Amino acid sequence: AASDGDLLPRSGDGCRIRFERSKAEKDRFYVIIELEDMEREPPSTLVICDRDDHCHRFPLPPARRGTIQFQSEADSQLLDLLRTSDTEVLLR
Repeated sequence: AASDGDLLPRSGDGCRIRFERSKAEKDRFYVIIELEDMEREPPSTLVICDRDDHCHRFPLPPARRGTIQFQSEADSQLLDLLRTSDTEVLLR
């Protein structure tokens, strides 16, 4: 299992992504995406492109008051990609 230190906050165009470990389930994390512009239509997909330019798409739940929040397992592909600092993160 990964440590909390492996998941550093990320910033992107118009958003900030941070992580919190679930208190109820230690092998799960909350992924919290804070949107800067609440006037724009919220994104529905998180796209993460790795160093080989392979892009992975993850559906997002609806935003609430400028925040998108969901849970992910600590060893998921999503969190593995977000742990890698040279991946490109896009919201669509």
